[in-house]
Amino acid sequence: MIEALTDVFSFVGPIIIGACIAWLLQLTWEHFLIGRSVSLDGQWISHWRPHSKGSRKTWCTEHVYVAKRFGRLKFTNTDNSMGYEWEAFLKVYRMSFVYGKWRSRKSSSNAHGILNLTISSQGDYMYGTFHGPNDEGLFEMYPFALAKNDAALKIAKRRAQFLS
Repeated sequence: MIEALTDVFSFVGPIIIGACIAWLLQLTWEHFLIGRSVSLDGQWISHWRPHSKGSRKTWCTEHVYVAKRFGRLKFTNTDNSMGYEWEAFLKVYRMSFVYGKWRSRKSSSNAHGILNLTISSQGDYMYGTFHGPNDEGLFEMYPFALAKNDAALKIAKRRAQFLS
């Protein structure tokens, strides 16, 4: 029995160790790339327009906290005007774009989707699209804008509206 386990480990062990090393190298590389990009950490103002009954013209307002986590960016919302609670784990691409998956933080919800954003050249706002289910469960694309201040948010919202 012990010999059989030793034989299995001698075959599988190097594969597991190699996979762990590759994963650690990827995390290190992604962390290095995020460190070289525009500083996105901190509190942001966010507006996005859900496509729910009666809210097609109303922007949902919230704050989004951005932090670096394991070579990715973690977005977590607070103070949402429509009661949504979500978080996203995003990658930075070419120091100009962020993209990744979002999911609801409510334990009873299965809402999830994709977030694609363009970072402004000065890093003071981001705009793009938020893909996910509406209140009827159909997947839609919503305009999404984040900024460090109100003036930059106006620009981000104007750009985001053209994408949806």
